[in-house]
Amino acid sequence: MRLGLRDGTGAPARRAPRLSAPWPSGRRHQLDELRGAANAGLAPASDSDQDIDEYIRTQSFSFYHPSGTCMMGKVVDHELRVRGLDNVRVADTSIMPTLVTGNTNAPAIMIGEKAATFIRTPVR
Repeated sequence: MRLGLRDGTGAPARRAPRLSAPWPSGRRHQLDELRGAANAGLAPASDSDQDIDEYIRTQSFSFYHPSGTCMMGKVVDHELRVRGLDNVRVADTSIMPTLVTGNTNAPAIMIGEKAATFIRTPVR
């Protein structure tokens, strides 16, 4: 996730770094399979490599639970405030430095509850 403009007025932008580099030589096989999906209405109808690449970049997602992208101490402070921005907090597992070995649901709930406490507590 990347904020739009410095003053916070721009829309957030998603970027998938795993898809930003050129694909390896096995790409042709993957594109051929995707063309079959297009025929079934599950992918873009165009068979150009450029259109298919764009579709993959904009429509794909990860099943992994991202964490560590807004690491506490580096991006957010001890009260989950984003450094350098006013009135912006991060209250999800992205503040965790590493992914937990279990499900991220309980840690995410705890982080959200703690953020709510920080927000409700007057500034000292």
